[in-house]
Amino acid sequence: MPTDQANGGNRQLESYLGELARALALLDRSAVTRYAEQLGLARAEGRQVFLLGNGGSSATASHHVTDLLKTSAVPDCAPLRAFCLSDSTPLTTAIANDIAYEEVFAYQLAAYARPGDLVVALSCSGTSPNVVRAGDMARRNGQRLVALTGDTAAGVAPLADLHIRVASSNHGVIEDVHMTVCHAASQLLRADLERQSVRPARDASPRREDGPPPQTSLVNVPEPA
Repeated sequence: MPTDQANGGNRQLESYLGELARALALLDRSAVTRYAEQLGLARAEGRQVFLLGNGGSSATASHHVTDLLKTSAVPDCAPLRAFCLSDSTPLTTAIANDIAYEEVFAYQLAAYARPGDLVVALSCSGTSPNVVRAGDMARRNGQRLVALTGDTAAGVAPLADLHIRVASSNHGVIEDVHMTVCHAASQLLRADLERQSVRPARDASPRREDGPPPQTSLVNVPEPA
């Protein structure tokens, strides 16, 4: 690689890493903690958690669901019921084609979500019409709403019960910080569940005559790799 091109690449890299470091430094730590608490509350109350986003934010939402179900799992603790609303390509494209792309998330929330459930919307701009529509649906139907956005107070942000803002306009940086928030919240949730699991064993309940008791918790869950 020519020297000038290499130097230009290094400058670009340093600029990106510098902006990422600034965005992380400005991140509201207390908001991340409150988000983890919302996840813990949803698990304790037996609520569902629905995550949604477009493009890279969709990938982050799907990744976060994997962590919430797998990495955060603790033996003898009931798992969190988390779902990503963009994971079903057939359903998403059917809604987009037959109804409207703005409805791909709101339509699913209307079908699946119940009052008290938690909706987590990820959007770099915060103004994607389908994300705003889903946020409005969540508010009207009694779900709690968490919004992770870029440097904006518009769109889905004012609808949210908790808004986690990333102080950057660079979508790559915003998505990196969103993933950091999701990883941190997942690990905070696991740490809280581990503390809760260190308690006296529950009294044994008599076995039902018609079969074993219902499965309510994960057992033999390995430590995350």
